Amino acid sequence: MRGAEALPIKDEPAVAASRPIHSRYEDGTPLYRDQRPARLGDPMVPDPEADGAHSRLRWDQSNQRVYQAREYDENGRPVRDIDFTVRTTHQARRGKMSPFPISIHGNLHLPALDEEAPSQSDMAGLLFDMWVGRQEITLRRVLALIGDSAVVQSYWEIRDAECAGDPEAAAELIQISDKAEFIKGARLIELADRGVQLIDGELRAQHAMSAPPWLLIVAIDSTRWLVESTDRTVYSRLQETMATTPSDGPSHISNSNNQSA
Repeated sequence: MRGAEALPIKDEPAVAASRPIHSRYEDGTPLYRDQRPARLGDPMVPDPEADGAHSRLRWDQSNQRVYQAREYDENGRPVRDIDFTVRTTHQARRGKMSPFPISIHGNLHLPALDEEAPSQSDMAGLLFDMWVGRQEITLRRVLALIGDSAVVQSYWEIRDAECAGDPEAAAELIQISDKAEFIKGARLIELADRGVQLIDGELRAQHAMSAPPWLLIVAIDSTRWLVESTDRTVYSRLQETMATTPSDGPSHISNSNNQSA
C-alpha cells in the first residue's frame, strides 16, 4: 500500500461550483451528493443467490464504477465494507487524501496512525462500527459517550447531513445543515433524544462561535463513526468503551496537523 498522496483533481465545469461534491475516486472523478448510489441495506443480509464467500457491490450508475463493496464470508457473515472514494471533508481537514481503497471495517488506511492520546493542540480519535450485529450505535449514544455536559456547553455546526429515524427530527437536522447554522448542544441532544440518526455527514463542536473545533463527529455512509477530539478525557472514554464493544475494535487516528476550516 502506497503512502498518502495528493489526489488528482479532474477539470469540472464552472456550473458545478454550486453542486456539492460528496467524495472523489482515486483518479479524481467527483461523486456529487445527488449521485450517491442506493445503500446496500441491512449488513446482516447476504446475497440470497450467492453460494459461499462473496461480495455485494454498490454500483455508481452515474460514473459507471463500483462505489462500495461489502464482503461476506462462506457463512454469509459480513466481513468488511470497502469504499472506493474519499470524502472531501477528509481532504479539507488533513490536506492530503488517504491511500485507496479505504476499508471501512477494521483496516481504514489513514496517514499518521498513532496509539498515543493527543496533546491539547492536536486532533486524534477513533473509528468504530455504527452497527454491532443488528444493534445500532446511535447518535445519542455517541453524544452520551462524549458527555452530555460537554455537548451542552458547545456550539455545534452540522455539515452535509443525511439523516434517518424520526422524520420530523431528521428534517430539522437536515434543514440546520443546509442553512449552515450553529445550534446549541441542548438542542442537538433534544433532536437525538427524539430518535434522529446521522447516517452521513459531520458535526463540529466549538467552545465559542469563533473558536476552532475541539470535537468532530463524522458519520460515514451509515457504516462507521469517526470521532476526533483535542480533549484527552473524551479520547480515553471512547477508547475504553469501544475497545470492549464486540466488533472489529476501534482504529486509532492521530492528526497532529489538523486543518479544520
